Amino acid sequence: MAVDTIRQTASQSINIVVTNASEPTTMHVSAIDMWSAKTGRDHFVCTKVAVVDNSTPSPQPVAGATVLVTTTLPKGGSTSQTAATGPDGTATLFVRSPFAGTFTSTVTDVTDSLTYDPSANLETTDSCSVP
Repeated sequence: MAVDTIRQTASQSINIVVTNASEPTTMHVSAIDMWSAKTGRDHFVCTKVAVVDNSTPSPQPVAGATVLVTTTLPKGGSTSQTAATGPDGTATLFVRSPFAGTFTSTVTDVTDSLTYDPSANLETTDSCSVP
């Protein structure tokens, strides 16, 4: 409302709509990293997978998602494992092997109450060479 110097008034209404950010509906893999350590005669090859949601502007870690990873072994064959993501949105899986060579881990699925969107993955495969 506006009032001028001789007390004439005028008013106009406008609508304001406030849109709150929507709840995330999907998740994807944001990173996968591998490293190895030797203990005695065996090598432990570690794969760490990070899962985030589709929150904007900043994706948030997804805790409690189940990550399925298939690791190809240097002497042929493969092994598949699952692990749950922690509060930081990461899951770490371990493969024990007496063999050296290249290990390659690939995320094959992620399950949770959110929908897994593989097309949004930033990375799904990594390799680690064990001397």
